[in-house]
Amino acid sequence: GVELYFVLSGYLIGSIPCSLLEKSSPESPFRSRLPGFWIRRWFRTLPNYYFFLAVNVLLALAAAAAAGRTLALDPDFPKYLLFLQNLFRPIGEFMGESWSLAVEEWFYITFPLFLLLITGLKLRPRRAFGLAAAGYIVLFVGLRTLVALRGQPDWDYVLRKIVAIRLDSIAYGALMMLIMRAWPERLRKLQHGLFWAGLLSIGLSILIMKYGLHRPVLTANLFTLTSLGSACLLPYAVYATEQAPRSRLRTIIAGISIISYSLYLAHMPALRLTTYFFRNAPWPVQYAVYLVLSAVAALVVYTLYERRMTSLRDRFGRKSDAEL
Repeated sequence: GVELYFVLSGYLIGSIPCSLLEKSSPESPFRSRLPGFWIRRWFRTLPNYYFFLAVNVLLALAAAAAAGRTLALDPDFPKYLLFLQNLFRPIGEFMGESWSLAVEEWFYITFPLFLLLITGLKLRPRRAFGLAAAGYIVLFVGLRTLVALRGQPDWDYVLRKIVAIRLDSIAYGALMMLIMRAWPERLRKLQHGLFWAGLLSIGLSILIMKYGLHRPVLTANLFTLTSLGSACLLPYAVYATEQAPRSRLRTIIAGISIISYSLYLAHMPALRLTTYFFRNAPWPVQYAVYLVLSAVAALVVYTLYERRMTSLRDRFGRKSDAEL
């Protein structure tokens, strides 16, 4: 699920710097537009992140007090303030779910800078964006393979969750966005073939997980296949959504997507509270409490906090056409 989310993020959010590059001019160059992109991005992600970072700190201190341990912050806590918790090494137990958010934050900081560097080649905007996205894929697949060849690192905590070797995961979605934008009619014709190719790629990644984790090169490219397969599914999913009539199920999915960021950050604190206060309850009761608590917390945080903080970004960063 997280791997698919990375690709979707690249497809959706990656369209913004692409549009900014296409609309740049000598009077309004791409580099002058980047601060607005980052400001709007950070107003969307940082307030919720820091809120739940504080929640996780309070829960950790409460757990230590309940267990009679010394009250102290995780030694790596300062790194969490700047998304350094898994930049070059595996993330610790504290707020372990934040590993994927760190991958996203660093991608949207570094990729626009890399794209700015590519613009120095004086290429057309779409060619520059495509070269930057393809370059990210080649670079970080290569780095991940080199790390795997140095030994047999854990496929999850190392090869999957270290930022410095996972930044290609979002670039696949950004590259597919560009291809669909450049050749829409061709992609409509190829959508079914790409769909089956995507399923095949994901299927191969599952086979590697089952039978190939002892082979470093296969293990390193497990995520390459997953991301590539997810990107190949996008054309069919996008075009099918355009043609699908509105339904109650679609409305429910849209509602969940609105609170999904708060849900992502709330689900682990909800799990910790559930397993502590309902530890003697049957597992169906625990699961039901966990689901309800996660959903209610996400809805409350979105309504009272996230939505209001996100609305502030219009005061500081100009909205791009890609966000309209």
